[in-house]
Amino acid sequence: MTIRARLRAPPAALPSGHFAYLPVPDLEEPDINEPNSVLETLRDGDPKRAWARRWFEDPSLLRVSRRYDDRETGLSRALCAEVGLVLGERAPARVLDAGCGTGATLAHLRAHLPGADLVGIDPSEAAVRSARLLLGPGPGTQVHTMAAEDLAGPAGDRLGRFDLALVHLSLGLMRDPFTAVCALARVLNAGGHCYIVDLLRPDDWDGESVPAALGAKDAPERAYLRSQLAASLSMSELRAVGAEVERLVPGVRAEVRRGGLCGHHPSSEAARRIWLRAPRIGGLLASAGARPGAGEQMRTVAHMVIRRDGSTR
Repeated sequence: MTIRARLRAPPAALPSGHFAYLPVPDLEEPDINEPNSVLETLRDGDPKRAWARRWFEDPSLLRVSRRYDDRETGLSRALCAEVGLVLGERAPARVLDAGCGTGATLAHLRAHLPGADLVGIDPSEAAVRSARLLLGPGPGTQVHTMAAEDLAGPAGDRLGRFDLALVHLSLGLMRDPFTAVCALARVLNAGGHCYIVDLLRPDDWDGESVPAALGAKDAPERAYLRSQLAASLSMSELRAVGAEVERLVPGVRAEVRRGGLCGHHPSSEAARRIWLRAPRIGGLLASAGARPGAGEQMRTVAHMVIRRDGSTR
């Protein structure tokens, strides 16, 4: 097995997302003949993920992460929601946002998916308070202080099943990403799907460099991004997670891709189907405009789609 050892640097960063959906060359299939040896690195207690989470907990660090995310990740967040909505055969009636943060994705969904039952979960009490303040009272939207890993227990049973689960730029922050993905697969309704968009750590990352295309403006933002990169998963790890989820959860298929529109070249037939079903995507991309560094930034994002068979009960 030639999977890189976990990096020594502290956790890393969330990408700007403006060009996270451009095409990239196909990758060679990784060696995942021993997936458990890879998955062992994704268990509780990884200090890199603990350090990455501090950027959302410590008030002095939170100022940096929020400044960067407010400036750089809004488009990626909206695209994640728009693509997620059209990956299924019909509009979802129940949607889960795992790692919902301050509620921006839920607000986007509520504006464009009237009548749906929306649920957000996040382990940060401060983030949940902010999300509740943003969304306000009213039926159809709930936000709970809860980690995605907790869906594997009684809390998941209480929340019920979902037609769509979204995870935007938070998989690498979870205590146990593998357990979280398995739990998300299990709470899908028959015919439902989970769409995960996350920062991708290159297999050959040196543990220090931060791509200029990510848009860091100063040293604190570079430190933030470095921490998130260190906590994120590599393509090898993501594909190992997908393979093991397929093995453990009946009726589930997992796809992992890099760059493009949900991992598809924008001119491909698969991307064309997404464009046709999600017309707001064109407007989102046009509003962002072009910017330098797109060729590098597009290589920083991975897409995982988990589908549950329509016959699964």
